[in-house]
Amino acid sequence: MKIIDNILLDLKIISQLKVGNKLYRNYNNLLGIQEYERFISIKRYLFGDSRYRAIEDIQRVIEFAIEKCQSILDSIYYNKSCKSVIDNPFIKQKYDTEYNIRKNYLISLHTELKNSIIGINNLKETYKTDINIVSKIDLILADIENFVEQIGKEL
Repeated sequence: MKIIDNILLDLKIISQLKVGNKLYRNYNNLLGIQEYERFISIKRYLFGDSRYRAIEDIQRVIEFAIEKCQSILDSIYYNKSCKSVIDNPFIKQKYDTEYNIRKNYLISLHTELKNSIIGINNLKETYKTDINIVSKIDLILADIENFVEQIGKEL
């Protein structure tokens, strides 16, 4: 489940954003944090980074995390009623193993989605004078908060 590990890494990075930090994608296509430095706006311009791209990256990560959580919840291994019809002990053990793997990923995604709210709020403070960015961030935060609440009921 390398994809989920990458999502978790991106969420952890997003959660570490502090007021004044900027988010960017490096040459390996991984998220990174830029702290304030002189000429940062020129550097970001030259590398094609912008606040709009950062918001798109965050939105993409959040949507992908929510999509992965939903696919785990919808998977046959997470469906408890399927387990009751399994008679074979080997298959039942395999089912339990798969269930536990998915539940652990779900818990991790839930935790990192919750933690990302802090970093996203800090980014919102960084761009507080840009009403378009703040509005997009508010929509992203609402999506996260709604989903975190929903998934919390499943755990």
